[in-house]
This record gives sequence, structure tokens and C-alpha cells, in this order.
Amino acid sequence: MTISEMYENNKNVKDLEEEIANHNAVIASGKKVGEMYFEQLKSMKEKYSSMSVISEKQIDDKVNEYEKKLDEYEKNNNRINELSELIESHNAMVISGRQVSEGYFKQIEEYKKELASMREIPHNKIMAYKRELAIAYKEKIKSAPEINKRYDETKEMVENHRAMFASGRIVGEKYGEQLVNNENKISELKRVSKTDIDKWEKVIEDVEKDDKEIGKLKELIETQQSLMVSGIIGGKDAVKKQDELKRQLKERMISVKEIEENDDEFRIGCMVTLRQLEVHDGFNQYTGGCVKEALRHIVGVQFRNLATVGGSIYGRYGFSD
Repeated sequence: MTISEMYENNKNVKDLEEEIANHNAVIASGKKVGEMYFEQLKSMKEKYSSMSVISEKQIDDKVNEYEKKLDEYEKNNNRINELSELIESHNAMVISGRQVSEGYFKQIEEYKKELASMREIPHNKIMAYKRELAIAYKEKIKSAPEINKRYDETKEMVENHRAMFASGRIVGEKYGEQLVNNENKISELKRVSKTDIDKWEKVIEDVEKDDKEIGKLKELIETQQSLMVSGIIGGKDAVKKQDELKRQLKERMISVKEIEENDDEFRIGCMVTLRQLEVHDGFNQYTGGCVKEALRHIVGVQFRNLATVGGSIYGRYGFSD
């Protein structure tokens, strides 16, 4: 379950609670209602019994998981850029005719080898993680004043209790229990710092900036298309420009052609081909090779390189089962 799905789940639970409360209030008021009203209430209660609120800790754990993955992706891409610059710099040194040692050439080869073993994480994949985190960060920023207030009040109570014990004054057993409870509370709480908020706001800003750029690209594509249809512009240059704009938009949009794997689930895009699914190591390991075995019998490899998961499901072909 993603961060956005967790928040959506909790919103649905809250909305259903309110609907049930409203129905109960109408019945309690003595207002005459039909049998259908009671059926609706029964149905809502049944649905509510199968739902549960996702705790703050569960959401925080998911946020930590996404933060680690995002950090891993950004470090990966930064290293790729760093290696590319190092190789370019080394090559420029060699081309300049300056004398370099054999070790210098070995270093270039090591950089090239490392670079060849790495794969750049697409922009849209990084932004997908940032979009999920931005949802959580907005909630965290909103609740920060209340969290800090609770932390400060609890901390003050702990300090007052400790001061009382240190003074040597006689206090009851309950007083000691209160101190332990407050110490436990403060160990679970974490004060939100300005550094935290700055970090969260930066991610939110990145997402908003990316959304604006996507919006601009969509507008440009629509404008270009209108001009081409109306005959105001045309020719190979116009088509080439339109294709380039679409390519840029595609790179920024969340990919529907990838299989994403995390600790909880596999997310399979609708444009993933049957062949991608067939040869995906992680998915095959998870399914014990069942999916690979099922897919390898569908027509031939060339067909499976073209047929997509979404198309197969929508088309309701015999092999879609």
C-alpha cells in the first residue's frame, strides 16, 4: 500500500464513520424512515467492520521506506553524473596531449566499468516517490505546531516531576507512575525542527514545479496540435517539434511500462509487456516461476514482446485467464 492509499483509506474510514453517525442520529431523532434506510445503515456497518485505520506509526514506517528508496535513487544518479564528468575530464586530459601515467588510463577504465554497471533511475520514477512523500509532508507540516506543543508540555511535566523527586519531598506511588508514563510518551515523541520542515517543503516545491512543467508541456502540445490541424503550421519541422514535446512529456509522466518492486508489493503498469513479466527475476522468484511457465506458452516471443498486460486483460482473450 502506498502513502497516498494509506491516507485515502483513513479518509474513507472517517467518512464512513460520519455517515453511520448521521444515520443513527436520524433514527434516534424519531424521524420516520423507510426499510431501505435501515438496509443502508446495515450495509455501511458491515463495510465499516471490514475496514481499519492505519496508524501514524505505520504511515511513518512507509514514509521512512520511501525516503530510503528516494535517497538511494538520488545517490545512484548523482554517482552516474559524477562518473560521467570524471571520464570526460580524463578524456580531455588525454586528448590535450599531456603526458599521463599508465595508472591514469587504468583509472579511466575503472570509471567506465563502474558506469557501465549502473542504470540511471528515470526522472518520472523519482518524482513518483516525491509525490507520495509530498502527501505525507503536507500533513506533517500541518500537524507540526500541535506535535511540538504536545512535546514541550510533556517535557515540562517530566522535568517538574524529576525536580520534585530531586528535592527530597515525599510523593505517592501514583506520582512515580505519572513520571514513567510521561517519560515513555516523550521517548515516542519527536519535536519537529525547522530543518525537517525545510526538507519537507523542498520536496513539495519540487513536486509543484514538476507539475507546472508538465502542465506547460501539455498546453504546448495542444497548441501545436491545433495549429497543425488548422493548417497554420505544418511540414516535417512541426511534426518533429510535436514528437519532441511528446517525448519530454512522456519522460516526466509516471511510467506505465515498468514493474516496480518494493518490500510489500509489485506494481505492474498496464503497458508492461507479457515478455517483461515473463523474464522479471523478482516477480518470478516471488511466484515460484508459475507466471513465467504460464506466459511462455502464449504464441511466440515476438508476440509477447508486443502484447501488454492491460491490453490482454481488457481484450479478455482466452490466455488472459
